[in-house]
Amino acid sequence: MARLTVFFGLMLILSCGTICSSALTTFSLEDKLQELEIRLEAKIEAKNAQLEEKNELRQDLAFKIIQLEAKNDQLEVKIGKLEAKVEQQDSLLTSLLREKNERTAAASTDSVRPIGNNQSPVAINGLPSSCGDLALIGHTLSGIYSVMGSAKMESVFCDFTKLPDDAGFQKWIGYADVKSAPVHFYVQRNSSFSDEFTPIPFQLALCMAECKFTHLWEK
Repeated sequence: MARLTVFFGLMLILSCGTICSSALTTFSLEDKLQELEIRLEAKIEAKNAQLEEKNELRQDLAFKIIQLEAKNDQLEVKIGKLEAKVEQQDSLLTSLLREKNERTAAASTDSVRPIGNNQSPVAINGLPSSCGDLALIGHTLSGIYSVMGSAKMESVFCDFTKLPDDAGFQKWIGYADVKSAPVHFYVQRNSSFSDEFTPIPFQLALCMAECKFTHLWEK
């Protein structure tokens, strides 16, 4: 009887130990699973945070790329305008240089005139009356000049590329004081004139010989 009691006691102890061990084992697995789950969630959150950060960086880079492309387009437009201005300036400079060279060549051509053997300019008495006088006092450029005629100033064209005896050296143009358009004068007499509302005829007022309004002052 005593042995049977001891046997049942041992069995009860073994059963309690097995149950306690199973409970402890189950509790330990649940803790580990929960711990693993917590760690996994933490890693997932960390990865999500990294992904969000990378997405923000990617968006910033995309925005900067768009800005750089816009600036690049603006720079290309400015470069195109600058190139157009440079081409325009080059064209203008080329035109000015060509015109300058043409003027220099024309001046060199006009200045070549064989009047005597390297004759130096000389002084003359009075006003020059011909292209020859102009050449003597040092004029070398061909063109229109005013010279003193027999009664009044005359306009002549002088071609200093020719000799004074050559045909075309001097070409008479006209009188320097001849007007090509009508000129109106307002004059008054200094003596009485009895006819009222009667104009003085131009032919009577003007002295054709002297080209002066002399008759208006006759008393």
